[in-house]
Amino acid sequence: MGNDTVEVTFEFPQGTGSVSADPALSSAIGRPLKQLFETGNPLGRINYLFFQPPGGQLRTLGALCHTPGERVLFFPALGTRQVSWYTANGKKTELVSRLDECLDHITLEPDFETWHATILTAGGTKETRIPRRRTRQIDNGLVFWFALSVKSPSVLEATPNIVTLGPFPTSPTDSTRRAESLMDAREGAVFRTIELHEEQPISGDQFITFEFYIDRSNRIRLWLRHFLLGRWGRSTPILFPIAVPAAKEPPKAIGPLPYRSHDVEVPGFRGCFTISAYRATGILTADVILSGY
Repeated sequence: MGNDTVEVTFEFPQGTGSVSADPALSSAIGRPLKQLFETGNPLGRINYLFFQPPGGQLRTLGALCHTPGERVLFFPALGTRQVSWYTANGKKTELVSRLDECLDHITLEPDFETWHATILTAGGTKETRIPRRRTRQIDNGLVFWFALSVKSPSVLEATPNIVTLGPFPTSPTDSTRRAESLMDAREGAVFRTIELHEEQPISGDQFITFEFYIDRSNRIRLWLRHFLLGRWGRSTPILFPIAVPAAKEPPKAIGPLPYRSHDVEVPGFRGCFTISAYRATGILTADVILSGY
């Protein structure tokens, strides 16, 4: 009995160029689908996030995946995925310590109370390198998950116009099921492009932070939008990198910052993800810094 193959092509109209083979499978667009292609196991529901820098090329921010086990995975779209360290309450923790290792994804547990980062080793195995971290309850139904800061937009993957994954060998009896599972994973997803509040180009002495929240109650979204970066009264304390060793040059101002929030839905997930993006003046000591409580 012969084998069938499964190949899938995605088109992103605002992207540039094309990727295939290993670069496509290792990208944030391809990694969430790797399990389906390699083992045939269901992967859950997926939505992709993009970032449009002012006056720049469209970038992929990552992929959100809601698994059958009720976990939420975020696959960051980082060019090298060499996240050298993680900050929590101003402390430094090694995350990726070897050049042949990289950050694969970030996992939020079903209870919405803890999360961890998973590292992909040179041998292809996955390890949880940092201890489980706590989320933070901001208000009834609103949970802060983590923050991702990048030195510049070029740290993120450039969004391609065409992505080709495969061909992957499969049995004739299973090829249809895998193809249908792939279609189900993206059904109903509305891809979201994240933007900054300001339209001016990002300068060399600025970095960008993306804060990830889970909103389980629509009633408080207005509160989040109004108070998030004011940081006064009931608002959250400053989390993004502001001091040595995270920043070579700390931000000149730590008061209210202009930001823009975006609601992102993943079909099947009971709730909404809210992602806030903003820039700050300062120079990071690493291309990528992962922050949390």
